[in-house]
Amino acid sequence: TGWPGAGRGLVAHAEIVTATDSCCRGRGRGEAVGVQPRWHDPRRAWHPLRSGDRRLTVTLALPFDDSRRLTGNNLFFASTGAVLEVVGIDADAALVAQWRARVARAVHRLGWDGEPRIVARRHAKGMSLAVTAPFDQLFTATELNEWALCSALHDRDPSHWGALKETLVAAAIESGSASADTLPPAIDEEPALARLEKLAAAEARPDLRALVDATESRELPWLLDDELISIGCGAGSRSFPSSSLPFVADVPWSELHDVPTALVTGSNGKTTTVRLIAACLRAAGYRPGYSCTDGLFIAGETLDSGDYSGPVGARTVLRERRVDAAVLETARGGILRRGLAMSRAHAAVVTNVSADHLGEYGIDDLGALADVKLTVASVVGATGLLVLNADDAMLRAKAGGLGLRYGRRPSIGWFSQDAEHNLLRSHRAAGGHRHGRRHLRADRCRPVARSGRPARARRQRRARRRSRDRQQVRRWRHSAVRRVL
Repeated sequence: TGWPGAGRGLVAHAEIVTATDSCCRGRGRGEAVGVQPRWHDPRRAWHPLRSGDRRLTVTLALPFDDSRRLTGNNLFFASTGAVLEVVGIDADAALVAQWRARVARAVHRLGWDGEPRIVARRHAKGMSLAVTAPFDQLFTATELNEWALCSALHDRDPSHWGALKETLVAAAIESGSASADTLPPAIDEEPALARLEKLAAAEARPDLRALVDATESRELPWLLDDELISIGCGAGSRSFPSSSLPFVADVPWSELHDVPTALVTGSNGKTTTVRLIAACLRAAGYRPGYSCTDGLFIAGETLDSGDYSGPVGARTVLRERRVDAAVLETARGGILRRGLAMSRAHAAVVTNVSADHLGEYGIDDLGALADVKLTVASVVGATGLLVLNADDAMLRAKAGGLGLRYGRRPSIGWFSQDAEHNLLRSHRAAGGHRHGRRHLRADRCRPVARSGRPARARRQRRARRRSRDRQQVRRWRHSAVRRVL
């Protein structure tokens, strides 16, 4: 049995489901993330048909150009889920309300725990429609999201969208899905919900849920992809194949623990900041692992070169048992495509926000880009620290809304090029973390030797200081003897 329509990105024939690491310089590192069905799924990766390829006659384009899983905390919510990128239709308030109502009914029918977060985010090219879902129901969540939108459109204008069901079925056949005939997409609500129940039952992993529940009850971090689940991080981690999970009682819990972890994001200076933090950790006696656009590094050793600023790089470092501290560059592409790879961090840095890569995934302005970057705040714990640039006006404006966005706000530390920045001064007065760069006035600076021999100049200065110290000691001893006499 195949998996019809799992995670589609479609304009009639188009679809991408596999996640690639952020802006991969080295190709071929793409990887799907999240729990997959336990059988081959030909529809997991859709592509536009090329010239000469066999295609069916489909005259109606689907109303979205991307449908994907969100496997970690993301722009929309601090949870896993699914998102649709809607284009080419008028998604007014009435249509969004119909979509919301269908999503809520389907979630209730499937019995997913908790109240779902249902988010509609309008942008210049259309709208993003997102819904939370359990981590072992993400393929079903993409199907649910697509049905809710297509059903709402069909009911709104059946004359225009009357062929929508046939278009979905044709897309499933073109992708090679073996279940296009046995479990085809449906538009009417009752058959569609019955189909979603079957998909959810096939995808569910109660053994995986039990292991994750036991992990979280022990306040341990965990990482999940299609092949492995890892419990703990770095030197305190163990990884298990998702196809043969251990019983909870067989996990060596006493050996598992977390390691200090920092995330670094922003528009500029990410890799430099990652290297600086890693150098500080190494000087403090740690064995740091870090991932960035230059590659993967463990304690000064290069594991691989290339762009590893996405989920693949993060998971690789956090699963390396030689690592006792981790620094992870986190690019906006990975956050937008899949969300964050990890569920907790001890610190996060946002260097700045500038007008780079606008227009992708509905990110049209600096405010939206700042929201993407500040997703890292959702994984910083209560005792952690979120470090922000006080010189960036957009970050200053967005910082105050983090509590409303996530229900809590981590402690914030500010840095600036100016030690007397007003925000740093007020933050300092309140006892907060801060760091500023103090500039010396030119008339108070000593002249710098220009001999081209800095080492010799330093030796000479140390020698002069030692001479002055010896003279001071002799004067002190002479005055002490005179007082005694």
